[in-house]
Amino acid sequence: MTIVAGNGSSGYVDGPGQMAEFDGPQALALDPQGNLIVTEESNPRIRRIDTAGNVTTLAGNGQHGDADGTGGVNGTAQFISPQGVAVDDVCNVYVADRFANRIRQISFGAPPP
Repeated sequence: MTIVAGNGSSGYVDGPGQMAEFDGPQALALDPQGNLIVTEESNPRIRRIDTAGNVTTLAGNGQHGDADGTGGVNGTAQFISPQGVAVDDVCNVYVADRFANRIRQISFGAPPP
């Protein structure tokens, strides 16, 4: 067994896998490029761990809410309680936002960089 990402502290930090912090990771899915997509409930965000182990935020600004918008760390998208996640063959990410009673889609138009 090996650690993929996270330093064991509860929080929010993007960056190299062993330096990243998570708070309440819930679900995982692999995209077609081999990246791991993670939903976080306590930090209502969707994160990606790339094949090199780097963690980035795909969507969710860290505020609990129900808002569509732009993704990334400075984005406007909000989730209430992201739980399940799936990825299709063109890297669209689908998130079950439990307490918002919605299925949300994160689209890139092309595979994310």
